[in-house]
Amino acid sequence: MFINSLLDLIPYSIKIPFHLIVDYWHSLSDEELKKLKSIKKNKRFIIMGVPEHGNMGDQAIVYAEEAFIKKYFDCDVIEISKNSYRGNKRKIKKYINKEDVIIITGGGSIGSLWKNEHNHIVNIIKSFSENQMIIFPQTIFFKECEEREIDKFKKILMKHKNLIMCLREMNSYNFAINRKLLPENKLLLVPDIVLFLNFTNNLGRKYNQKSCLVIERNDKEKTAEIEKIEEKLECTYKVNKSNTVIRHLRVTKENREKELLKLIELISHSGFVVTDRLHGMIMSIISGTPCIALDNSSKKVSGVYEFIKDISTVKLIKDKNEISEINFKKMIEEPRVYNNTNIIKYYDNLAQAIMNGMLNKN
Repeated sequence: MFINSLLDLIPYSIKIPFHLIVDYWHSLSDEELKKLKSIKKNKRFIIMGVPEHGNMGDQAIVYAEEAFIKKYFDCDVIEISKNSYRGNKRKIKKYINKEDVIIITGGGSIGSLWKNEHNHIVNIIKSFSENQMIIFPQTIFFKECEEREIDKFKKILMKHKNLIMCLREMNSYNFAINRKLLPENKLLLVPDIVLFLNFTNNLGRKYNQKSCLVIERNDKEKTAEIEKIEEKLECTYKVNKSNTVIRHLRVTKENREKELLKLIELISHSGFVVTDRLHGMIMSIISGTPCIALDNSSKKVSGVYEFIKDISTVKLIKDKNEISEINFKKMIEEPRVYNNTNIIKYYDNLAQAIMNGMLNKN
């Protein structure tokens, strides 16, 4: 508890390198490790790779994964953070039994774009080869010249005895199929898990029709076009800026829902959102807020958009010239609802695949 209390006092920008020093002690005092020891139900879902940083898109993924598990399965859910795994892997392995279902949290982590995240996933796959394992909806991104890395990843996947990998857009799904990363029945096309959530019945309906919220990336996936669009909109709308990444914030299971709802509320109070962040678009959708989205370098925004392109309040554009073609008044005044009936079938299929894996394990 002392280490946890100490970490809470440290700004997150300092805490990142500090974690490298204290990961071992921090992980020993985590509640998640206590749960691994104490909860002895026959079936448990262990979510691996849980982040503690302030990227609320990643936090929304974990939140949605837990909601998914609670809907379809009567099992305990235990989170293992990246820090705990990195600092205390041997002890964690000791308390995970062969009946436990391992969930690797979803996102855009597979491939060469975010190598540390990719290596973390690979380590989990190799370490728990006897467990039923599901990689929740991911984007795969390898450069064309990385044939050796692709083959290496394929060999690791094929060695696992009971693994399902979910891909959250057609580009990644087709890549996995064409490269035969796994047998086709082990590869599932499933939308980003955050689309499983629906907050439109839980939010107030007050919003400013003349306000625009810009949520933009500031990393290697950023698109330069969003700033040009922002300049164009400033002539007509009050433009505010936000981000799905909250710096200097450590997020855990205890404060995840609170921080996520704060961001959802902020989005829902805007007339519309402009974003090049995938979860900026998705959080707009699940809160019923109109959204103009731009693609990013990994094409995951356009890929996931294919699942929700029939929603009239969400538009995907390529550049600022397409702004003039949008009827903003009509888009803003449409009912702020999210009908995910057509998407739920993908999650039903995933749940059935997990149940089949449980039966095969038995």
